[in-house]
Amino acid sequence: MEESLPEITSFVVRFVHSGPPVGADVGAGLRPAPTPAPTPTPTRGSILNVQTNQELPFLRWEEAVAFIRRYVTLTDENEPPRDSENRATNE
Repeated sequence: MEESLPEITSFVVRFVHSGPPVGADVGAGLRPAPTPAPTPTPTRGSILNVQTNQELPFLRWEEAVAFIRRYVTLTDENEPPRDSENRATNE
């Protein structure tokens, strides 16, 4: 029987930061009073499919995930992994 090679799909994700998160304590240790948790800066960046050299700039992480879904079947985060489903039905 002939074994098939695994299919590999690779991505490079770049995040663009405009500076520290809003409210971040840049001078750590200089202010004695506690500060509220920093608000994350908006997510933006680009994602590259290494095999096809196709690149997509994104402003929201969901756009990057949609790009990945063009090449890879992803399960919903709320769904159990398929391997555990198969084991549960075979037991």
